[in-house]
Amino acid sequence: MFFNEEIDENEFKDLSLANFMTIANKAYALYLNQRIEDLNINMDQIPLIVELDREKHVSKRDLAKYLFMNDRTIARSFIELYKLGIIDKKNMF
Repeated sequence: MFFNEEIDENEFKDLSLANFMTIANKAYALYLNQRIEDLNINMDQIPLIVELDREKHVSKRDLAKYLFMNDRTIARSFIELYKLGIIDKKNMF
């Protein structure tokens, strides 16, 4: 689905609310991924960046617990964000 594509309203008549919400969520995630593509980050890293900006002195373990991520994912994201220059060395450890 492209965002400039016309949608026929008859397509929605037999669609349950749960299915519609799933489609809307996927479309929104696709849209956001397209918007951040030039930043070389992914959707999973955005909450991490936001929390690091909000809480300057937070541990990786606390971030992982708060964001429902595992330690390995947090560590990998930290390395990727450091290489991109989005976070600095003091956030790494």
